[in-house]
Amino acid sequence: MYSAIYIFNFIIAFVSMAIAIFKFMCLLNEILPERKFVANFVAPFILFYPNMFTDKGNKCRLRFFIYFSISIACVAIAIGLEDLYGKPPYMKELNE
Repeated sequence: MYSAIYIFNFIIAFVSMAIAIFKFMCLLNEILPERKFVANFVAPFILFYPNMFTDKGNKCRLRFFIYFSISIACVAIAIGLEDLYGKPPYMKELNE
């Protein structure tokens, strides 16, 4: 049962991270034309400035945060499962 939960959790994390990357690429295409110059200077913090994007860009930004949070939560759950129950059975066989 633990292995199934671990694998299911990994699949959810992988898919949500793939969707988050797609939404981030969508987000980068939706920067307002008059803000593109400023966006180059604040690139690491661009996600925290909603006035840099169009309405579609802000929707992509919100969805990026949601999917990225889901993937981080799944990774945290996987780490917690490993701390509680040890390595999954299929990983114990590989290490021996």
